[in-house]
Amino acid sequence: MGLLAARRGVAPEIYEAADRRVLDMPGPVWTMAIWFAASSAVVGVSLVFPSPPNDAPALRLLALIYGFAVVIALLWMRGRTPMLFIYIQLVIYILFLIRMTTMAGTAQGALTSAMNLIVLAVYLGWWIPRGPAIIFILLANLGLLFSFWHTDRLSELVISWISIAGLSIGLVLAFGALVWNMKVQLVTDPLTGLLNRQGLGALIDRRSSVTGEQAPRALIALDLDHFKSINDRDGHLAGDRTLAEFGAALNAALRPQDIAFRVGGDEFVVILPRTTLADADAVAQRLRAAIDIEWSYGITEWLLEEDFSTASSRADQAMYADKARREAR
Repeated sequence: MGLLAARRGVAPEIYEAADRRVLDMPGPVWTMAIWFAASSAVVGVSLVFPSPPNDAPALRLLALIYGFAVVIALLWMRGRTPMLFIYIQLVIYILFLIRMTTMAGTAQGALTSAMNLIVLAVYLGWWIPRGPAIIFILLANLGLLFSFWHTDRLSELVISWISIAGLSIGLVLAFGALVWNMKVQLVTDPLTGLLNRQGLGALIDRRSSVTGEQAPRALIALDLDHFKSINDRDGHLAGDRTLAEFGAALNAALRPQDIAFRVGGDEFVVILPRTTLADADAVAQRLRAAIDIEWSYGITEWLLEEDFSTASSRADQAMYADKARREAR
């Protein structure tokens, strides 16, 4: 059902809506900070208690220093951390992992280093879009394969490599699908397939943070006519079918850039980007002709200097006035 929302080009807003922040840090940032801090702590312990003693102490010390430097940088940038910075750290982590595996003193030590790929796979699957995540995990596995071959351990560790590669790639795909479905469901109304009130809030928060937007915009508030009588006369299943049919018809009749929301009960809102008040009225009239179900609406311009609630209240008042006129006929 969430595909209706995704087709409207709001996938970034869906992603942001389900991204729980910690200390004003988005998910990819605070989880990387914890991950790198924990990894650096483990490296520090391995320096104090080396096993085996010839297992690349200089590189481990460099990894320790760099890991804590990344944590400090993430805590400083917080919500301002660009995804490019995250991607760069992932590349460096993979290179460190491959180098540590190559310099391991024993096959067991190399395998222990290679197992860190599982942690990488979980992070990629949970936070990174599927395309880049797959590229990262494939490069990491190819790097490990090269490391095993370069150190003449491939024949000894090939079965372990196949297991690690299969598990890590599977984790990326499985977590990616799971997280996407969870995030879409979080902001999608299951009955109509449109975005819900939480999706509306996420979209507004996301787009209001983008400066430089000077194009006109408008809102349409919609409310079904006589919806309570449908529930009373034909039952709630009939009411649900009416809502589902209206949501599908509304979504099909809108322009590609318009985004519809079910905000509660039989109430809907449509955001019309780059649309003047006159154009919004033309859109509403076209919707009226395209949708057989009876409904009332109110339109308003969403001024650049005002928040959504102010414009929405004005659209609601216009919608109630339209409903009163229709009922008076």
